[in-house]
Amino acid sequence: MARSSALTAVETTGDPRYAAALTVPEGFLDALAVRGIGEGVQAPSVRHTFSMPMIGTMEVSIHATIIGTSFALKPENEGRLHATITALGDIEWHDQTDEEGAISDTEEPIRVVGEVLVRPTGVHGPGRSFTAGLDVDGAELLSLRIEDTSRDQIDEDVARAHAQMNEMVLATMGEDLFELLKAKMDDVSVTVEGPVAEVLGELGIDEGHADIEVCDGYLLVCLTTTDDIGGGAMAVPAAGTSVGVGIATAGLAGLVSRLGEQAIGDVPLPFDLDLDFDHERIAGRVRNARLFSDRVPDLRSGLRYTVRPSLVNGHLEMRLEEAWLDLPAAFPQGLNRLNRRIGALVGRFPLTFRLPTSATVPVRPDSEDTMTLTLRELRLSETSVGAVVDTDL
Repeated sequence: MARSSALTAVETTGDPRYAAALTVPEGFLDALAVRGIGEGVQAPSVRHTFSMPMIGTMEVSIHATIIGTSFALKPENEGRLHATITALGDIEWHDQTDEEGAISDTEEPIRVVGEVLVRPTGVHGPGRSFTAGLDVDGAELLSLRIEDTSRDQIDEDVARAHAQMNEMVLATMGEDLFELLKAKMDDVSVTVEGPVAEVLGELGIDEGHADIEVCDGYLLVCLTTTDDIGGGAMAVPAAGTSVGVGIATAGLAGLVSRLGEQAIGDVPLPFDLDLDFDHERIAGRVRNARLFSDRVPDLRSGLRYTVRPSLVNGHLEMRLEEAWLDLPAAFPQGLNRLNRRIGALVGRFPLTFRLPTSATVPVRPDSEDTMTLTLRELRLSETSVGAVVDTDL
């Protein structure tokens, strides 16, 4: 499948349409599925009547518990995940002479493996919520098979007969069974709301569907930006159970301002904040909030500063390298150059503050099970801030 030019640009130089880009490896999806499934997830039970050659009409109920899911990500699957789902199932044979009766089945559960193609989805919705999930309605069944037919506690001939019958049932009603399960399944999705979703809005992420591409071994998830903020997010490679995060620098000033407002009690900050990035440093300017319209010349002074971020011993260190008073354009610019030279003396007396690089979050929004996120790598460019985040999944 041909790569879209927009997503290709995100992986190389960033694209002005995107406020954020996430790299999600299949190893992360597999580990997340293991934590989400736990000891097993009960699938909806289905009851079905069908006809088999030389046997006639039969009616069965199938009860299954999903015990494992793994994913294979390949571009040739046209934007869909190749999911392998393992379940323990019971096939209950019903007596056609008695609608309420059933033939007792004393076998151990059979182990069934299904392979499915399913499309991932992501939507940034109204109210600053984000929903990620799988398009179950559009999923395609590739195969359904019994993996383990051993029966230690019953006669070998009986076990073989049961196994042949079960395999025949699956072969006969595989597609019907899959459609019945899809019809009964709830939406397979997770919705993030609250503070985390608020961050997405402050970054300038527009409402609507995410652009998702299935690449070789990973998903590339790109979120579009609002017109008034701008984008430029660049994808960050990641592998295993880590995740790559790229955020357009254009939206970071708004996020920092919002966090500052929350810190002082959700009141507007009395100053404006500008941020500029390069490959090693973050430059900024703080000025009083503008009191007059744009028709009046801007005569505000500001405090300019430059900091160098780095990861040191489990902390994000922000070292102040220079700080000076930035006078408005009406003043002789030689004064600003002098102020900057004086401000560079700050670098001789290192001022550093540290932030933790680890945080614990729920595996799912409604779960008490948690995982630890740890910032391992930080990348800066003029248009994008990137990070590799490790997890303990």
